[in-house]
Amino acid sequence: MEEKITAVKKLNLPVLINARTDVYWLNADAPGSRLQAAVRRANRYSQAGADCIFIPGADDAGTIAGLRKGISGPINVLAGSHTPSLQILSELGIERISCGSAPFRAALSLVKKIGEDIIRRGAFNRMTDGVLSYGEAADWISLHRDPKQNR
Repeated sequence: MEEKITAVKKLNLPVLINARTDVYWLNADAPGSRLQAAVRRANRYSQAGADCIFIPGADDAGTIAGLRKGISGPINVLAGSHTPSLQILSELGIERISCGSAPFRAALSLVKKIGEDIIRRGAFNRMTDGVLSYGEAADWISLHRDPKQNR
């Protein structure tokens, strides 16, 4: 991995290299040695030129604090149901948080439930109760549109 990072850095492209280590995501290594393995890999990637280290699966404050203590560069964690709050992550010194596929999977889960309600109960309320109105959705989209784009 270090060779790839170094090669990309040498190209001098305007890209952020967010090098990933899956020690926690894949439950690699013995539980007691994951922190050291992740720190070792992360620091090698940083030394090779990575701008940030992505460590999915590290989702408790103690582990994240240990990673922050041992890793010299910026850290990116993957948000999940057990991830500490933004305030705690900030206090721990975490510079970047990714949501990954969770928002898409949450939206897809809702679409699935709506479909099941329509098919099984003939009910439409799950897709209409407590949702943005058509106008609110259009306003929200226009507020977040890039003003440089043509309409």
